[in-house]
Amino acid sequence: MTNEKRDFFRVLIASSIGGIMEFYDFVLFILFAGIISQVFISPEQSPFLALLMTYTMFAVGYFVRPLGCTILAHFGDKYGRKKIFTLTVFLMAVPTFLIGVLPTYSQIGPMATILLLILRICQGLAVGGEIPGSSTFVYEHMANNRKAIGLSSLFSGLVGGVLLGSLIGALITHTVSKEVLITWGWRIPFLLGGVMGLIGIYIRTKLSESPTFKAMEKFKQQSKMPFIEVFKEHKTSLFSGIFTTLFIASSFTTFYMYTTSYMTKIFHYSYSLVLTFNTLGLVLFILSMLIWAVFIDKYAINIKKPFILSGLTVIILSIPFFMIFKTENNLLIALMYLIFAAGFGPGVGIFTLLLTKSFPAKVRFTGVSISYNVSFAVFGGLTPIINSLLFKKFGVIQAPAYYAILAAIIGIIACFTTKFINEEENQKI
Repeated sequence: MTNEKRDFFRVLIASSIGGIMEFYDFVLFILFAGIISQVFISPEQSPFLALLMTYTMFAVGYFVRPLGCTILAHFGDKYGRKKIFTLTVFLMAVPTFLIGVLPTYSQIGPMATILLLILRICQGLAVGGEIPGSSTFVYEHMANNRKAIGLSSLFSGLVGGVLLGSLIGALITHTVSKEVLITWGWRIPFLLGGVMGLIGIYIRTKLSESPTFKAMEKFKQQSKMPFIEVFKEHKTSLFSGIFTTLFIASSFTTFYMYTTSYMTKIFHYSYSLVLTFNTLGLVLFILSMLIWAVFIDKYAINIKKPFILSGLTVIILSIPFFMIFKTENNLLIALMYLIFAAGFGPGVGIFTLLLTKSFPAKVRFTGVSISYNVSFAVFGGLTPIINSLLFKKFGVIQAPAYYAILAAIIGIIACFTTKFINEEENQKI
């Protein structure tokens, strides 16, 4: 393998591991929301209210992301991508491990709920800089004919985190009794997440700084106040980025995170069966992202086209996706997961490329961070709560589809308004 290819894969692996951890940690919280609501919430609460409180803690982890991204992106644009790139994975690993050893409500009372909330906040602060930092780092390392595959591989790491969480969840639910799962089995995936973090830290310390940032540093082109500059000079890019990401945040959370609890709690499917459906869909979802990325790079396809395809997939298939649960036909449900994944994947893989191409290098980390985290904080974080309330209000199985369809329409409109920065890259691998 040539040095060029070795560097290419090293950057991809180091970037992807943070994405794997981000969604692995977050999907665990959703996958085991039912158990967490029993273990860390007062038994005096009704099951519905306990689950809603658990979803609220999930949302709080999202809400603090903009604060984390503001701090981390500021230093990333001023002092270097690599430093923040390494720090974020450390700050994600520690809270994940601590959740795995946290005493339960029956052991320490309300303090268990408070400590869990604090750890979720810590996770959210760290995650605020992870994907924007990774996206910026990969974008600035890759040649123009590798950017789509680079950033799609990065997001496939996030999806890989969901897949890994689903696989481990399925494995545990298949191998231990329900009593053991509630008592201590649910802790194992969180402990494994902490170990993954240590591996990620080691890999990232071996990388070199972004060539683009090195050039900015050499010619002293860094922005003094990136946050202010983004809002003063790049408002259009910022709001286009927020609303394109809104679609990804809401839809991905709905179909690959929220639906697992929805099917088990509302329709009483087994955890293991639901996680199997999710796993099948995620495998094809990753393949769809990567295959499209290869074609985008090879044939210079306009990256807005696959994004719009993903939006249309959600608009057309959302209601059938939820309605098919009523059939209780496992084959049909699995087929719908696969069809949906094939159509939804193309735009999801390259949406961070839409963001990185919209901001100049000196404020790229900050611009991508705000766009990404505001959307995931507000729209992604509230998705489980909104979907639960929609179901409670309308009482129809397809209620969560309404929110996903609205998000898709907004995302497509925002995509059309996105304008790209024409910028000569200083160095490529």
